[in-house]
Amino acid sequence: MSYRCYGAVGGKPVLALHGTPGSHLKFAAAADTAAALGLQLFAIDRWAYGRTDAPATPRLSDFSGEVAEYADALGIGRFAVVGISGGGPFAAAVGVALGDRITALALISPVGPIAGIAPRPHLRLFHRFTFEVLPNIPGVLPVLFTFLGSMAAWSPSLATRLAAGVAQSSDKLIVREPAFALSLGETFAVGLEKSALGPLIDMRLFGQPWNIDLAAVAAPTRLWFGSEDRNVPLDAIAALAREIARGRAAPVVTELEGHGHFW
Repeated sequence: MSYRCYGAVGGKPVLALHGTPGSHLKFAAAADTAAALGLQLFAIDRWAYGRTDAPATPRLSDFSGEVAEYADALGIGRFAVVGISGGGPFAAAVGVALGDRITALALISPVGPIAGIAPRPHLRLFHRFTFEVLPNIPGVLPVLFTFLGSMAAWSPSLATRLAAGVAQSSDKLIVREPAFALSLGETFAVGLEKSALGPLIDMRLFGQPWNIDLAAVAAPTRLWFGSEDRNVPLDAIAALAREIARGRAAPVVTELEGHGHFW
């Protein structure tokens, strides 16, 4: 498992999980803020991103076991977890499985459950195609993400603009900012440098029942999302909050009016 630390050395530990696609570089921009807050971010590359290996049969419920081994190896007892976008399901899985070992759970523009729950979230045609059709067409996702990875290695900023093709207008304004476009594109390049297996695993897992009891999340939880987010299904975010709320306490949900996926 490859990773990088940002923020205050010896600060309160936070496991930071990037989106789809992505890498540990996603959290480089948070280094100074984390240091000022006394936090140390342990930003890992998730399965098959960067130099992190992937199991032969990836299951969302198994991810937390690897995280526990990782934390044990670094001598980390209790820690917070933050998951952005495609890192949201993995962060939630860690929150479920590691119980009181998790001090807080933060879910930012997360992918929510779209199968195996009732009522089933409503999906736009784009999301139904993305999560339910594309992962089952052999070879398509690896080709798409291999192309994105090559583009990101050649021109990170251009790769960011391509990836934001279906984004809401406020997102398109943000990706035009040179520093943001460069940073996100470099994140793609590092995550996809080895292969395009990471996003393929993600997309397959997201479209299946997660088989985790979200009501078992014990840590205080907060969730943020933009009201105009087109990258992830908003109804699935609502389902995610609703499922967690069946447990010890309802999450604090913050809806950012007029914002999209990037804010």
